[in-house]
Amino acid sequence: MLAMILIAISICEELIVHDINTNLKKYSVKLHETISASSNLSESEEIQKEYKQLNVYWSNQKIKVCVFANYEKIKSIDECIYKLDAAIKNDDKSLAVENISSIEAFTHFLHYFMGFNIHNLF
Repeated sequence: MLAMILIAISICEELIVHDINTNLKKYSVKLHETISASSNLSESEEIQKEYKQLNVYWSNQKIKVCVFANYEKIKSIDECIYKLDAAIKNDDKSLAVENISSIEAFTHFLHYFMGFNIHNLF
């Protein structure tokens, strides 16, 4: 019975993490492309809109991630999002690219430490 419960929890975790990961990557790649193509970050309504979508999505989803992981493991993404906001407001393209790249890289890390593997069962 315990094994069935562990398997069910693992499957739920995998599905949730995969969905969050996929969408987070989608939002961050789209914003990265827009930032790279823009010359003036602070005045671009498209960048503001895409940043807001990314921020709102992550704010809503990190609660789900925290059910399965300690916040300390995922707090770097919050830091990158806040730094990204400051970089956009200050029209600092290199800092914006650095932080959005860190968010994209985090999606690989998130799947690595939260994705399904036998160690997560025990």
